[in-house]
Amino acid sequence: DAIRKIYSIAVTHIDPPQLADCNEWAVIILRNITAEKELQKLKDDFVQSLTHDLRSPLTAVRGYLQVLVEEMAGPVNEQQKKMLRVMENATTKLLYIISNLLDSAKISAGKLQANLSEVNLRQLIPNLVEIMHAEAAKKKITLTVEMPDDISVIKIDASLIERVIINLISNSVKFTPENGFITIKASELSDRVQIQVVDTGPGIPAEFMDKLFKRFEQVSGTKGGTGLGLSNCKFIVEAHMGEIGVRSKIGEGSTFTFTLPKGLEQNEKGQIFRVRPESSLKKAS
Repeated sequence: DAIRKIYSIAVTHIDPPQLADCNEWAVIILRNITAEKELQKLKDDFVQSLTHDLRSPLTAVRGYLQVLVEEMAGPVNEQQKKMLRVMENATTKLLYIISNLLDSAKISAGKLQANLSEVNLRQLIPNLVEIMHAEAAKKKITLTVEMPDDISVIKIDASLIERVIINLISNSVKFTPENGFITIKASELSDRVQIQVVDTGPGIPAEFMDKLFKRFEQVSGTKGGTGLGLSNCKFIVEAHMGEIGVRSKIGEGSTFTFTLPKGLEQNEKGQIFRVRPESSLKKAS
C-alpha cells in the first residue's frame, strides 16, 4: 500500500538575473514533514488517553470531598471544613488543567465538539468566581463581578465557556500582585454578549501580544502553566462564532475580552450557525 506523505511548501520570490527571459523568479522549498506529523499525532493521542484516565478518578475524589464538606457523611469541625474546601478547590483547578490538555488534543485531532444549551450567565459567572476565590485570597486579590440583572439567556456550550472564563481569571490571578483587583464584567450588546476579565497586573509587553493565543506560547519570564489555556480559549470562542482579544498597558493591567453572538443554533451534524433574531431571546431573572 502507498504510504501517505505530508509536505510543507515554502515559496520565496527573488529578483531575476539580468537578461532573463522571465520576469518572475521564485525559490520553492519542498520539505517532507510526514514524520513530524506522525510524532505529533502520537503525542496528542497519548495526552488524550492520559488526561482522560486522570479525569475520572480526580472527579471521584472531588465528589467525595464535596460530600465531606457538606457533612453528608458526618459532622466536621470548622478547621477540617476549611482544609476540605482547600482540597476541593485544588482538585477543581487540577480538573481544569486536565481539561485544557484534553481540549488541546481534541482540537489537534479535530474532535472538539460544542454542544449548545440555554445558559443563564447570572448563575454561571458567579459560580466560577466562587471557585477562584480561594486562589485569589492567597494573594489578597479582590474578585468582583459586574453584570446587569436582566442579561439574556444565551445558547452556548456551558462547560467549554466555563473553561474560557476560568482560564482568563486564573491567568489574571497568576500575574496580578498582592492586594490587587480583578473584575469580571458581563454586558449585553445588540447582537452579542460581551465578557471581560480586567486586572490590575503589570501589563503585557507589546512584543508578546501576538504570541498570547498561540499554542504552547507563554510570556517570557513566567513559570507554570501548560501554555495551552489561551490558545484553547481562542478556539472555543471562535467555535461559538465569537471573538477574543486583549488590551494591555505596562503598569496599568490587562483586559481580556471575548464576545458570544446571540441566536446560535446547532444542526443534527453539530454545526453551529445563527438564525434567531435577538428579540426572540429570553431574559434571565
